[in-house]
Amino acid sequence: MKNLDNMQDFPKQVNMYLDNELSQDDQTSFLNTVKDNTQYNNMLDNERSFRHFVKNNVHKSHVSPGLIKNIKDKIRFA
Repeated sequence: MKNLDNMQDFPKQVNMYLDNELSQDDQTSFLNTVKDNTQYNNMLDNERSFRHFVKNNVHKSHVSPGLIKNIKDKIRFA
């Protein structure tokens, strides 16, 4: 994992961590870095809170199977 000294790389690392895309060693390194840096810790907490908010408050609209079929048919004939 890249060194997190560069603040611009941190958001990418946060997303990879929260999406479970880091290896176990990289997760450990990431968490140690976050633990030692208050600003990184705050950024991680903010992203977790944001994801939690979105997950619990943004709901997908349900569409009918007929609409899906209609769209697929139009794509096929386009």
